[in-house]
Amino acid sequence: MGPEAYDTLCDKLAPDSPDDRTYNEVVQMMDQFYNPCPLEIAEIFRFQSRKQQEGETVQEYYYALQKLSINCKFGEYLKMALRNQFVYGLHSRRIQSRLLETRDLTLDRAVEISTSMEMSERDANQLHRKTNSVDAIVQKDKRRYPNPENKATSRPSNSKTVYNSYNNANKFFCYRCGDNRHLANKCNMIDAICNFCKRKG
Repeated sequence: MGPEAYDTLCDKLAPDSPDDRTYNEVVQMMDQFYNPCPLEIAEIFRFQSRKQQEGETVQEYYYALQKLSINCKFGEYLKMALRNQFVYGLHSRRIQSRLLETRDLTLDRAVEISTSMEMSERDANQLHRKTNSVDAIVQKDKRRYPNPENKATSRPSNSKTVYNSYNNANKFFCYRCGDNRHLANKCNMIDAICNFCKRKG
């Protein structure tokens, strides 16, 4: 026994001396001092306050509840207490709702259903992320390497449109008045006298 432990023992036994006690009495007294018995009400409070943490799996959460229940003295109600707190403290509302609607739910069944749903949800999220990643790569490649066939077919179409527009614009042209809506032989100015050259038409 070290000096500090001996001083503590003397303080606990005062005004008696450690020499007046048996070895078993000394061991019991020191054990009570360094390893006090947990308060049941405090342990139950910690147990009932435990919720599943962000990023914590269902199995990890269940093991944490088991550890906290050791000093709660639930006795024959241990499995019921574990089941209730397990369901109440679940992070996923979807899993929690499924358990609450399950008739005659046992602790083992609750852990089994929760673990299965958690795994399926995790796999679905991973598949969704992979699909989005592939789609993003495909779209990026399309922007970087456009389809040459689409590019080739688009050029004649644009050229043809410009050519047709040019032809439509120049289909008629009257040299008498400059209008492009009729020919010279249909012009109303065919008998008019020009102010500059003084010629008819």
